[in-house]
Amino acid sequence: QARPLRAVCREHSCRVSRFDLMECGNTVWAFARFAVRDRGLCDRLLERIFERPEEVDFQAVHAVCCAAWTMSEGQSLWELMEGRARHGLALDATSHGFLLMHANWSGHHGREIHVLTALASCVAVEVLRPTVARGVAINAVFDGMFEPRRGLMRSPSDDHAWYRYQKLGLLVHCIEATSLKGDAQSVLACVEGFVQEGHRRWLKIAGGPKASVIDAATRARSLSEPEIGIEMGCFVGYTAIRLGWRLGSQGRWGASLRVGVLSTELEAVHVCIARHHIDGAGLSCAAEVWPGHIPWGTPRYAEQFGSFSAGFIFMDHKGTRFQDDLGDCSAMRVLPPGSRLLCDNVLKPGAPNHLWMHHRVPHCYRSAVVWSLHEFLEPELEDWQSLRDEPQRGGME
Repeated sequence: QARPLRAVCREHSCRVSRFDLMECGNTVWAFARFAVRDRGLCDRLLERIFERPEEVDFQAVHAVCCAAWTMSEGQSLWELMEGRARHGLALDATSHGFLLMHANWSGHHGREIHVLTALASCVAVEVLRPTVARGVAINAVFDGMFEPRRGLMRSPSDDHAWYRYQKLGLLVHCIEATSLKGDAQSVLACVEGFVQEGHRRWLKIAGGPKASVIDAATRARSLSEPEIGIEMGCFVGYTAIRLGWRLGSQGRWGASLRVGVLSTELEAVHVCIARHHIDGAGLSCAAEVWPGHIPWGTPRYAEQFGSFSAGFIFMDHKGTRFQDDLGDCSAMRVLPPGSRLLCDNVLKPGAPNHLWMHHRVPHCYRSAVVWSLHEFLEPELEDWQSLRDEPQRGGME
């Protein structure tokens, strides 16, 4: 298989100069996913992209971000960001999410502030600017921090998302105006009230009967001393607050010194909004939002917290990936015996492979159950939640 691939790479290397920048971005991402890579071709493609970074459209930017992460070429992400900034062009929120993931995972706080500063300067909705910029202190300590010399032009992708960000800005304003600071129940009630009073069904939250299931599941499966809770898919932080409130005070060190719940989200503006709401609920010591693409960020759980550390997992990101991400956690030995998995939206949009693999009689564990519920404030719209526990040592459960 490697020999034909190398022949294709040699042929492409001769034609790189004929590629437009969109083709270069797509090609480098396509070749980055192969186990056998031609570094010469990938380097030539990246060189061609960085010759004129201002001409790379946002779709090619996504491809380059994905390729750079896959090839462990994180520095290329920063070169692309700074190259576009020199021409007054910003990245979109998803690409900023990749940069936040790289900076946060590596513990490079200066670079994380670098990204948040750039994002705040070009966020599509003015009301979200303070939310994005929270915690960003312009300080001589970060003397290498990126500071644009002029305003950055927003990505067309973010311009198209203006209406969506405007609606999220209304949510942030409502929570700030009506909730009691430091009161998790108050923040949750205000989010639910925001959805109810304005009939804002675009804001999908796991409220009502789904919230009751989450509360019951966390009460029945508390965290032991070394364990954490994980949420995959954060959005505005509603369920992260609920999980942090229920699980965050548990664990070996207590809520004041050890995070109890980790939530992962890629879109950078959503990360900032969720962190803002968690801070407003007084749970920043109990729940934390990690920026990241879930399939790529899953190894960080094992790296940072060790084996058998995920006592509770809530999945609400992409139903077609539930079984894959659970398999990744299992392969990295993150799941301790008796750990609990709760999945939302397994009927709509749906998680058919997960249901087939983990809830099909007679192949499922005895603890596996699926609940038929309705969406929050939408009694006519049925959805399912599924729950299963890892078997205890010694057999099926």
